[in-house]
Amino acid sequence: MRFHQQLIDATSGRCELQIYYEGFIRVVEPHTYGIDYRGHHVLRAYQIAGGSAWGNLFSWKMIQTNEIKHLCETGTRFHLASPGYRREALPMKRIYARF
Repeated sequence: MRFHQQLIDATSGRCELQIYYEGFIRVVEPHTYGIDYRGHHVLRAYQIAGGSAWGNLFSWKMIQTNEIKHLCETGTRFHLASPGYRREALPMKRIYARF
């Protein structure tokens, strides 16, 4: 799985990520990384900068990690959960890392 260890490290370490996903560069705060009940590797993250097809800049995203084309840490850490974070909001089959 591409970016697997980077996603674990960033989520566990509360590191902001810059990703290229669905045609947009985005900056996100990763909160949960794992496998959903359909068997997809997914990242639940809060987007704080960049583009969005729906125009929702500050919003929660469910990112299918196999669709991420580029990923790097921004060098910034976040210390508080993003607005509206609920730890159990998304049931997952397996969790690799969580806020």
